[in-house]
Amino acid sequence: MGREIHKKLIEVAPFAYAYQRVIVDDSGRIVDYVFLEVNSAFEKLFGVNRRDVENRRVTEVIPEIKDTDVDWIGYFGSIALDGGERDFEVFVPHLEKWLRVCAYSAEEGTFAAFVFDVTAEKSNATEIERFFEVNLDLMCITDLHGQFIKTNRAWSTYLGYEPDEIIGRDYFSFVHPDDIPSTQKTLERLTQKLPIPAFVNRYRAKDGAYRHIEWKPHRYGEFIYASGRDITGRIAAENELRESRRQLTSLFANLPGMSYRCKNDDDWTMEFVGEGGIQLTGYRPDELVGNAVVAFNDLIHPDDREHVRKAWQSAIADKTEYSGEYRIVSRAGAIKWVWERGRGVYASDDDAVVAIEGFITDITERKLAEFAVARQNGFQKLIAEISTEFVGATIDTIDEKIDTMLRKCGEFFDADRSYLFRFSADRKMMSNTHEWSAPGITPQKQSLQNVSMDLYPWWAAQMRDRIRNKKTVLIPDVDAMPQEAAAERGLFAGQDIESLFCVPIESHGEALGFFGFDRVKEKGTWDKQLDSLLTVIANTIADALDKNKLEHELTRSSITDPLTGLFNRRHLYSRLGTLIDQFKRQDGSLCVAMLDIDHFKDLNDSYGHAAGDVVLTRFAEILGEGVRSFDIVARYGGEEFVVVLVGAVAGLAASIAERVIESVRECQFEFSGDVVRFTVSCGVADIAEIPRDSLTSDSLIDLADRRLYAAKMSGRDRIVSSEFGSRSAGRS
Repeated sequence: MGREIHKKLIEVAPFAYAYQRVIVDDSGRIVDYVFLEVNSAFEKLFGVNRRDVENRRVTEVIPEIKDTDVDWIGYFGSIALDGGERDFEVFVPHLEKWLRVCAYSAEEGTFAAFVFDVTAEKSNATEIERFFEVNLDLMCITDLHGQFIKTNRAWSTYLGYEPDEIIGRDYFSFVHPDDIPSTQKTLERLTQKLPIPAFVNRYRAKDGAYRHIEWKPHRYGEFIYASGRDITGRIAAENELRESRRQLTSLFANLPGMSYRCKNDDDWTMEFVGEGGIQLTGYRPDELVGNAVVAFNDLIHPDDREHVRKAWQSAIADKTEYSGEYRIVSRAGAIKWVWERGRGVYASDDDAVVAIEGFITDITERKLAEFAVARQNGFQKLIAEISTEFVGATIDTIDEKIDTMLRKCGEFFDADRSYLFRFSADRKMMSNTHEWSAPGITPQKQSLQNVSMDLYPWWAAQMRDRIRNKKTVLIPDVDAMPQEAAAERGLFAGQDIESLFCVPIESHGEALGFFGFDRVKEKGTWDKQLDSLLTVIANTIADALDKNKLEHELTRSSITDPLTGLFNRRHLYSRLGTLIDQFKRQDGSLCVAMLDIDHFKDLNDSYGHAAGDVVLTRFAEILGEGVRSFDIVARYGGEEFVVVLVGAVAGLAASIAERVIESVRECQFEFSGDVVRFTVSCGVADIAEIPRDSLTSDSLIDLADRRLYAAKMSGRDRIVSSEFGSRSAGRS
């Protein structure tokens, strides 16, 4: 029964399998070997038919084997005669495939080979080149003499060497003297194009310390490609792992996964489970068989059970092979990605399903690598999109760009809330200026305006420290915040925040605010890329805010009078022209008041231009305080000022002007020991007084100017308008 199951499992296995017996000549030299048994995957991989392979010599089945650089007949023959096992990868030119070969001998004179197609893992040269630079492992390319040709950035990160300190130097000049012989042997095997396993040696860092590095080298053409990982802290564990691997002797113990036979029922009740099930699931075979401790269906991730069952039942109905990927939850609670391949076993009389037989292997590392690539690509795309958006941001679009950035970042990192806080100029207040909240999450922006930093000293100290050290602020658990952060903990708890992650925004050493994410539904864990993203985004925001500030200042300076801070004549005409166009389309009310400081020349002649500037500035303040917030106030030229009173008729405009004139009359100040007073005159024009066909900014201002002149001629310190005629404000 056991052998029959093993045979069936081999037949449905996803890897090629061949069992061979060597042929020796009279002198005992191995000259060939004969295929005794192959499986379906072998036929498919090598493009041969089982009946044309079994009981035939390898040189007849694969004649190209004699033309390769490696003596495969002698290589495998030595395994058959001397025992042991080998595991290596090789490129087969006539198949144009990369193969991983696991070979061992269970009986003298024979050997079994398991062959895996790993071409897909080798073929994407573009991705390899891209990840050469971003890979966290040490990566390098050398020639066959051990001279460095290329290294990646990890050499600087982990060992302290810059590329120009490595390129062109001999590999052995960095290796610990005691490890040079073994390293030299490895290089010789690579030079001979012999496959080698990963090896460890000690490598000298720039600071003189030696680190244990695990290397995985491959020779391709005239170059050696190698990746290395610092395992100094894990060398003991790695030694134990290698020892464990050497102890694997049986066929299924060597298989990288779990072989099984089960029923086609709701529980996938196991009838047989290979030893590989322990490593895969954490349960011993006897705990899985018959659902003794747990049913295999319960190990399948709840979100994947339905689609696995549907796919299996479809394959059974069509009598085809099932192949699929899904997640399981191990005994320790770890979520693993697995790949399963199997086939139904049918009764010969009525085609009923007797059982299911197959093989399940752990593909977690591959899936995580795929997810990492997708995540990295998504991360880089997000950075590119945000950077592009902010490059083109203007005063009018900066808020929209920030809102879009917050939404994209919040969704990418599965946050519940993302936000931007700005500090006041004196760094004493902070306000939530922009915020994005996920569906169902309560926004907090309105309640977080003009918040005093004095109320939250711990947070203020965190900001100062992080700006100084260019670090992010991570609070993984709000409930675990220190006692001195009681006020901050209360604030966060009031917003239902479980954890948060943010980074200060600074420009030229000046704190502008901070940008970050909240988790509300659960604490969770933050993506390790979030640190990099937030730092990049914070810098991008800082640059955009700097640009926006400069643009605002330039815009402001181009439309305002430098002495009074009021709008200048050019901006007045621009705004008034827009309002007149709107009036022509929709009607409405609008008045223009022109005001002039009386006897301004005499004041300048008596006290000097400095006093004149004080009068102009003080009058601008009175004018700004006396009109409505939405009125347009501008310095027209010299001592003349214009106010556009939006939505006002002549009567209201005159009343507003009266208040201004009265305030001016009450104003006084000392200059050179003298008390200085001044008055103003005003002319008011109503837009309704001018025919539409001749209505322009000039015609409206000209009418107000003529009435101002009339006010001057009538004695000054008064208003002239269409409704009131000449009137001295407050003196009628």
